[in-house]
Amino acid sequence: INTLQAHTGRMSVTQPAMQTLAKKGEKGTRLRGCFIARPGHVLVGADYDSQEIRIAAALSRDPMLLKIVLEGLNQHVLTAESLFANFTNKAECPDEYAQAKQLDFAQQYGAMPRKIAASLKIPVREATVLWQKWRHTYAGLVRWSDEQAQKRYVRNQYGRLIPRDPYRDYANGNYLIQSTGRDVLGEALCRLADAGWADTFWLPIHDEMVLEVPEDLADKACEAL
Repeated sequence: INTLQAHTGRMSVTQPAMQTLAKKGEKGTRLRGCFIARPGHVLVGADYDSQEIRIAAALSRDPMLLKIVLEGLNQHVLTAESLFANFTNKAECPDEYAQAKQLDFAQQYGAMPRKIAASLKIPVREATVLWQKWRHTYAGLVRWSDEQAQKRYVRNQYGRLIPRDPYRDYANGNYLIQSTGRDVLGEALCRLADAGWADTFWLPIHDEMVLEVPEDLADKACEAL
C-alpha cells in the first residue's frame, strides 16, 4: 500500500493492483473470490455511495448534480435523457446508456471530442455534438472546473494543496474532487482506528474500506463501518 502515491494524495495498491480489480459481473466475482479471510475470520467492507458525484455537487453546486444527489437519481440515466431524445430506460436503450456513462466518466478527466470519439467508436462530429450537450447539461460543473483551471494550485477543504499540472490545467477540478475523496476516507480510517478497529484493517480501495474480523464480530464491524 503506497500512501500519498498519486498527485492528489490518494493511495495506490500494487502487487497485485487491488484497486483496479473488477467489482461486478462474473469477472469481478471470480477475481475477488480469490481473496479469502483467515480461518475463523470474515472480510467485511463498505464504500461511499457515489462519492465523486456527491463531492462534485458539493464543490461546484451544479444544479443537475445536486438534483441527482438530493433525489437519489442515476447520473448516467439523467445524462442519457438529456443527450438522446428517444431514450426511455437502461434496459430498452443499452447503447445510449453506455454512451452516456462513457461521457460522464470521460468528462471527469477533460476528454475532448476526438478522444471521446475513439472511446465510443463514433465519428468526431457526432462526438462533438454529444460533448457540447453534456457541457450544457452540467453547465455549473463546467463553469466551476474552468475556474479551477485558471489557478496555479488548488487546496481542498482539508487543507491539502495540489499544484497545477502545467500540461493538464483542466485537471485542477478533478484534483479537488479526488483529493477530497481521499481525505474523507483517511478521516474515516482515523475514526475507525480511534474506535479500536485498527488491528482489523485489511485494505483501503479508493472509496472502500475492508476489514478482516473474527466471525463473531462481523455484525459489529458492519455497524462500525
